[in-house]
Amino acid sequence: MAQQATTLANQQTASSKQTAANQQKSGTQPNIGSRYFGALVLVGVILPVPMLATLLTVVIYILPKTSLNRIDPFQLGAPLIALLLGFIITFFVWLLLAFFCTPFATAAGGRQLSYDSIKIELGVLKARQEIVKGVDTYTTLTEQQRVALTEEEKARCIALADIDENLRLIEQMLQSKGLQWVLSTGYTTVWKLIYNAKEVMICLLPPTIVIDDAKYDESRLQGSDIPDHGSLLTVLPALPQIQSSPTQTLLLPLPQQTETQARTDIRKVSYVIHKFTSERWEGLLRLRNQLMGTALLAGIFTYVLFAIAILANIPQDQIEHVIVFYFLGAIVGLFARLNTESNQTDAAIDDYGLTMARVLVAPLLSGLAALVGVFLLPIVFGLTTSSGTHGLNISAIYDFTTYNLVFAAIFGFVPNLVINVLQQKSEDVKSEIKSSSAADTSTGRGGAAKGSRGTGSSGKNQMGTGPLSSLTGQLGTGLLPAGLAPGQANGGGAGPLDGGSASVQPSPAGPAPGQAKSDGAGPLDGGPASG
Repeated sequence: MAQQATTLANQQTASSKQTAANQQKSGTQPNIGSRYFGALVLVGVILPVPMLATLLTVVIYILPKTSLNRIDPFQLGAPLIALLLGFIITFFVWLLLAFFCTPFATAAGGRQLSYDSIKIELGVLKARQEIVKGVDTYTTLTEQQRVALTEEEKARCIALADIDENLRLIEQMLQSKGLQWVLSTGYTTVWKLIYNAKEVMICLLPPTIVIDDAKYDESRLQGSDIPDHGSLLTVLPALPQIQSSPTQTLLLPLPQQTETQARTDIRKVSYVIHKFTSERWEGLLRLRNQLMGTALLAGIFTYVLFAIAILANIPQDQIEHVIVFYFLGAIVGLFARLNTESNQTDAAIDDYGLTMARVLVAPLLSGLAALVGVFLLPIVFGLTTSSGTHGLNISAIYDFTTYNLVFAAIFGFVPNLVINVLQQKSEDVKSEIKSSSAADTSTGRGGAAKGSRGTGSSGKNQMGTGPLSSLTGQLGTGLLPAGLAPGQANGGGAGPLDGGSASVQPSPAGPAPGQAKSDGAGPLDGGPASG
């Protein structure tokens, strides 16, 4: 076992050095290309590009014939020249706008608020890492010293190597550029790595800091929607209690395993909370990206629909009527969506642009719904058009009649009913996230500001008065091995690592170092998070 632990530490160190060397050799050219590709996707979805092509094509098609003849030297005809010029102009506008939007394909430019929160948390992690690392690390030891390491010291080496690897991957992710920041998946990946590092660091931090963080986690569990949060609150009280008096604490001679088990239980609670929030953030993000994809597909379908109509030489006045009905439905859908979002959306939590995605997709779907509704109206109900013909006469379907205009507005409102159902689901998920955070959630991360509280006591740190508060005795100085000063950070040991006395053996109940925390279905996939 000792040989396996030593080999693992060597492999992790060698892997870090090799990756850093590969990054220096690769340069920044791949980042430049991926950043522009990410900007292309962003512009293509936000604009959206197919709708721009549709509008340009229609505008060119309904131009007077004299104007069309001037821009059609090869006499291709109004349909072909409209489709060709609309596509070419849209393509170059897309490329040009993407060039100016490349900063949004970076970690700092994609979502500034999330990036700032990550930098703050990363700074806290690095400061704590320097404290728990000490002077001697595994890479500085001689071969003879490595052989002489105890099991606890080897476990500490593995924990430190795991923290180093997570921090290295975080830095690497923040320096990358591309589609992951446009889709916002890069931010959730970075937060997973931060959570991994924080969970492993529980095994190394001084008892006072561990107790402080445990109290904070307790405040997050109380009244939250985390599954089995009640049982999590009762995990730690089963440990032996420390008897205290008004004037002093009576330190009982408890074994070292008590502190190890206490750290293990705290790590388990932290893991469950992080897994719960991570899965729900990922669920919101998946829903946002699916809505943006729906908007893109709706734009493509609209473009194909108008392209077929133009190639079929539909009269220009009929195309104008179709455009009017489309915009009537789109405007009704947009205002209905804005009204709903202003009244029902909880703005206290950043949803990674999910609200904006609903606003963008609503008019596109409403415009299509209006066209379909007006098309089906004379066919289904057997109504006649203004010219007295029945609905099977396609050229007369989109006449400006009272029935058509009213039904266009009604059908334009229908897609909002479907979007309202999706909104309610997302609001439920946001409520679950908010319930699991005792801190201000305006930054969009449940409990993300915990690491920036500092090491001192504050009002927020004293919130825990329930079961986790009993850890004060179990992780107090009376449980540390002889020779350790109160509150000393893993120091004072006689081993070569100078402070490897605290056991950091991996917990069977929690994740192994470096293990990804999100391995189950998120709330929007139809499955509850499991601890």
